[in-house]
Amino acid sequence: MTQSIEPNIADLANGWMKSYGLDYKLDQANLNSEIDKVLNDYKSKGVGKGGNRPGAKLLLQDKNLNYFPILIEYKGLKGKLEKLNTNG
Repeated sequence: MTQSIEPNIADLANGWMKSYGLDYKLDQANLNSEIDKVLNDYKSKGVGKGGNRPGAKLLLQDKNLNYFPILIEYKGLKGKLEKLNTNG
């Protein structure tokens, strides 16, 4: 069985965000009440009962003071980076 390198990928990416001084939150940490509610209410693909937890999340603000939520899901195995339908 192929071992996932997901923890290594997460550590690398979290290090990059930290080096840029980004205020990111990991896994279950609260980011914003609206975003946290949506993530909690939206059905998870694994159990179908809600509680989506991306590996990391942050809010970025542009020069016009608009906020953009960024959700990061770390993957450590080939074939897990995209989900294709029956037509590919």
